[in-house]
Amino acid sequence: MAILLRVIFLLLIGCVSALGLVLIIPFVKEGSSWGDMPILAGMVGVALLLGLGWWLAVGRSLAKAMIGWLILSIPLIAHGSAMVSLLLARYEGWRLADTVEIRNYKETPILWPGFDGPIGLEVTLELHHAAGIKALILSPEIRMGPVLSVSREKLSASQTSGSGYLKNSYLDRPLGNLTLLKSVLFQKVFENPVAESPNEKWLSSRRFSESEVTPLAYALLPGTVDYLPDPKQICLNSRSYGIALCTAEQKPEMGCASKNYSPVTDPIYNLGSNLSALWIAAGAYDMTADLSSKLDAILRHESILQGKPTEWTEIQKRLEPKGLAAAGYRLCAPGPDSHTAFRTCYCLDD
Repeated sequence: MAILLRVIFLLLIGCVSALGLVLIIPFVKEGSSWGDMPILAGMVGVALLLGLGWWLAVGRSLAKAMIGWLILSIPLIAHGSAMVSLLLARYEGWRLADTVEIRNYKETPILWPGFDGPIGLEVTLELHHAAGIKALILSPEIRMGPVLSVSREKLSASQTSGSGYLKNSYLDRPLGNLTLLKSVLFQKVFENPVAESPNEKWLSSRRFSESEVTPLAYALLPGTVDYLPDPKQICLNSRSYGIALCTAEQKPEMGCASKNYSPVTDPIYNLGSNLSALWIAAGAYDMTADLSSKLDAILRHESILQGKPTEWTEIQKRLEPKGLAAAGYRLCAPGPDSHTAFRTCYCLDD
């Protein structure tokens, strides 16, 4: 009976080890996130319980127990190390968010010919932090509305929606189509002055410097700007307010919005007069640091738009279709690098 019990335990140990190897492969290839913690912890727990059961089955003999423990060490080490990495990343994100400091914050209005006022803000600042941080600093999104509480698990997924307005999907109390100022993801107008390589020249994300100070510069425009290849061509997301719907004879590539990808109506330009932000840093093993509260405090004390909802709204409207027309922009001619099913482009009349 004792021999049969040991055979059964060995079979279970072998199956668990094989399953552990299968389950760990996606984590090794694609990386693990905090949502994988239950799987990792479950595998570690099962391996520990089997190890205890095997020790009892062999009569509490350490020498005999080593056989099963060596087999179980494979899932224990693989899944346990992934758990430790996730825990350390979570701690690192919390520590970074708690200790980072913003200094030398400056804003300059972005002024282009043809517009009767600013179309955005150029922001420069210094981020002071611990040395040796391996993570990306994502571009901030600024809104004129209340401070939002977003859980750590949802931070990375809670940035701007496809329409260029505030994403409501992960909020307990949705705020509607609230306008934003943010970096344009696809653009070749505002060069990154601290790019470490040519590939980073036009990226809005930044790496932490190896030292304790990271200089940052952002060009923040209304969130509806989807593509900015040149100051003479401004492309809006086709869900943006004010873009005409396609007629039965038209296609989006002609400069209209598809009815299946209809434009947002009635944007909410502001909710109150206080500025707030969504700003995060992200690293390996789902490391997320919420920098929003630090930027909130700076914005409310130093931003030239704080407490000025009228000026904020005017910036947003200058880059809507009517505002672009007033500045001399017209629908671009269809063709390469122009309208698509998801963006509508406006070109400056020469």
